[in-house]
Amino acid sequence: ERFREVYGQDAVVLDPHCADGDYLVPGDGERSDYLVYLGKLHPTKGAGLAIDACKKLRQRLVVIGSATPGDPPEYAEAVRRACNSDQIVFYGEARGDEKLRIYQGAKALFYPVDYPPGTGESHSHKSIEPPLCGTPVILYDQGAMREVFDDGISGKVVNGPDELPEALKWAETLDRAACRARALERWDYRAVVKRWLPVIDQVSKGERW
Repeated sequence: ERFREVYGQDAVVLDPHCADGDYLVPGDGERSDYLVYLGKLHPTKGAGLAIDACKKLRQRLVVIGSATPGDPPEYAEAVRRACNSDQIVFYGEARGDEKLRIYQGAKALFYPVDYPPGTGESHSHKSIEPPLCGTPVILYDQGAMREVFDDGISGKVVNGPDELPEALKWAETLDRAACRARALERWDYRAVVKRWLPVIDQVSKGERW
């Protein structure tokens, strides 16, 4: 809306995130009952929030991630200490094939990012990979999450941990074929490139914003 006020035309908004829909596919086996957290071990990414919420609900959780340069090491250590070998499993870093197997078996990806209002990311490649496997994402209502994810199809946007129980029930009855189909439309690399090429062509011919 602000763009239209300033420039007199609508903005062209394109999502640059994409992934390989031929590699990220549903598994052949049955789903397990665990959620998966994937992200670096930083307070804004919400690993601690995911652990606390799952402990209260006695919900199994697999934590994939590690601290990166500049991340507070004490937070990463606190996350590792909060995990145990039964309900909350700390997996650490995972290779592509390991992540794929975990995505395929998970009930959902739990992505409770916790950036201060007006800052941070709306989503990332981590949150688009599981839906290509037919595995939905449960996310907190931050940034443009409600615009990026089709609520009730590829994801479930919640306002906090109190809404997690209903989101878990939803994930158990999800139409996983529909989840994957929508993810292919939005994030398979071929679909993303197809949307970008016309805009690049317009810009190359002199279109400006």
